[in-house]
Amino acid sequence: MKAFILCAGFGSRMGSLTKDKPKCLMQINGETLLERHLKNLKLAGIDEVIINLHHKTEEVEKYLIDNKFFEMQISVSKEIEIMGTGGALLKAKELIGTDPFLLISGDIYTNYSFVDLIKQDWSENFNLSDRVIAAHLLAIGYSDDFRFKGKNSDFYFINSNSKNNFGNYPQFIKPYDSALGIEGFTYSGISIINPLLIQDSSISAPIELWRDYLFSAASNNLVTGEIYLENYKEEQFEQGIFININTQEDVKKVESLLKVYGKTK
Repeated sequence: MKAFILCAGFGSRMGSLTKDKPKCLMQINGETLLERHLKNLKLAGIDEVIINLHHKTEEVEKYLIDNKFFEMQISVSKEIEIMGTGGALLKAKELIGTDPFLLISGDIYTNYSFVDLIKQDWSENFNLSDRVIAAHLLAIGYSDDFRFKGKNSDFYFINSNSKNNFGNYPQFIKPYDSALGIEGFTYSGISIINPLLIQDSSISAPIELWRDYLFSAASNNLVTGEIYLENYKEEQFEQGIFININTQEDVKKVESLLKVYGKTK
């Protein structure tokens, strides 16, 4: 299975940390965000990776060369203009190919291993008895301590009456509606995408994955999901690490937690 890491962001909210480097080369605990993702992917058995670049592309390419591409097959999709999370996939369709692939937001700091997710046969999982699934998302639940407190949930779960080719009933997700009064979840930034989801679009860039592709697919019961972390609290590292790196405070948060808990993998 291939993996796609979204790395085209400017990191403008990171201040001096990204003044002379792209966000994906910012270091936390002695390693860059990009290096951490690549190493975790390699440990999970993935060695074919695509990354999209826009800001300070040359620095990232030099970094990959200097590190011998981490002994992985890494393809770069260069964006002259910011394409958005959906537009990035559309532009790189030829590199992606026709098989389901792992998609990761380059902004997240996590110790998720990817193994349980990628060991499944997603070409079979996506073929249900009555439809073809467009994507499978990892979800994070909300709690009082969750850093996106106050943000609307992205989706909720419903049970499926459709079997996949293994005889299992996957859980569908539907776009969240607060009027329903039920528990909502947010997208973790980790997913398995069926390339059939990424179609040519008349929408001008930037094209966003959730807004322009997944929202419609989820509304039509074409997106499944599973819970990665429920009632998430950043301090409870035994559950797993997941922090979205958007500001310098987020970096300090990760580094302080790592000092306390000593978990870097």
